[in-house]
Amino acid sequence: MTREAPAARETERVRAFFDRSAASYDGWMRPFDRLLLDDGRKRLCSRARGRTLEVAFGTGLNLPYYPPEVQLTGIDVSPAMLEVARTRSGALACAVELRVADAQALDFPDACFELRQQRRSESDAVGLSIARSVLELGGSGIMTSRPGCRRSASECR
Repeated sequence: MTREAPAARETERVRAFFDRSAASYDGWMRPFDRLLLDDGRKRLCSRARGRTLEVAFGTGLNLPYYPPEVQLTGIDVSPAMLEVARTRSGALACAVELRVADAQALDFPDACFELRQQRRSESDAVGLSIARSVLELGGSGIMTSRPGCRRSASECR
């Protein structure tokens, strides 16, 4: 068995979970938002400028907080989550491109984004190193922790 096989199985497990959960995700995230994030989404997204990549985009709960001048690309492993986000993005001023993609195998040229945002989970080490490659020289990467993650929120430049 190759090293990629366990990672691929884990990605598929995560995809299946979020595909099943997409319709109810926003509802069960509300209490976590109130308890753990407070105005964190607004503070984080308001910092975005230029071409911005958000990894683990989900249903697009961050969308209302991006400035209108941002050129946003959102990726997620779950097509069902992105369908919810597509509906949400229709009413917004900023340009949004949504793609089904895995942070561990980004299909973007190097240095094509000014800002990359990602919610951190316990299996992000590979995704983080790959995602760094798509940042422009001097670009910022911002990470927030997901509920239940043992690592603290961090920011890297």
